[in-house]
Formats: sequence, C-alpha cells, structure tokens
Amino acid sequence: MVSHADLCGFTTETGQVMVAVGWLDPRGGFPVGAADPRLLPALTRLCYTHEQNLTRACYQCPYCLAHHVFRDVPEIPGARPVLLGNAEIHIVGPDGVAYAAPTLVVHYVEEHGYLPPRPFVEAALWVDARTPRELQEWNR
Repeated sequence: MVSHADLCGFTTETGQVMVAVGWLDPRGGFPVGAADPRLLPALTRLCYTHEQNLTRACYQCPYCLAHHVFRDVPEIPGARPVLLGNAEIHIVGPDGVAYAAPTLVVHYVEEHGYLPPRPFVEAALWVDARTPRELQEWNR
C-alpha cells in the first residue's frame, strides 16, 4: 500500500483533488491519542456507505500484520461486515474538502491508537451524521 503524509493533497486519475489521511508509512511514526468516541463507529459505517476503489487484494497492517480483518457495521441492521484493507473511504466535508483514507484507518485507530487530523475527524463525523442508516442494496 502506498503511503502519503496526512493532509497531503493529490489528484486522482479522474482529476478530482483529494486530501490523504491514514496512508501511514510503516517506516515512520504517526500521531497517537484518544480519539473522539464517536469516530470508530462512524469510520466503520463509512467503510460500508462510502467505500471506493475496491481491490481484489487485501493489504495487511504493516504494524501488527493483521490480515483479512472484518468489522461489524454498527447501527445498520443486516449490513455485511466490512473487510478492512481492500478499499478506500471517500468523503467530502462541510467545507468542500474531499478526503481519501484506506479502510485500514479503522484498524489503525482501534488497535494502534492512530489519531487522524482534526479536520478529517470533523468531516467524518459530519458525513456520518448525514448518511442514512439503512442497508445498501448493492452492498449486502
């Protein structure tokens, strides 16, 4: 998996400008701390509702080598568990900034204490609060 510094801008193949979050470099450190308690359930739901760039491969955690990690989706009855490490989360915050994070960001926060940048946390909570808690027909 590629790594990018948090809040580093990049342009996708389709020309969309996005900001990277959670593309951690295993050779470097990352910010740690206590995350907002709403963040982990919100990120898990966003892995379900805002999944993008699904791949056939599944990346393992470069820190603990966890592989094929699944998480149940809170507050969406009937949703299939999400697989972490094979897709991205794409969200657009209230200020119009578009963020891209690997789905492994859930694992990084939960297991390694990774603390994403505040603007991303606020955007994730804002998007999650406005996303219907319903089963996606295409994503069972």
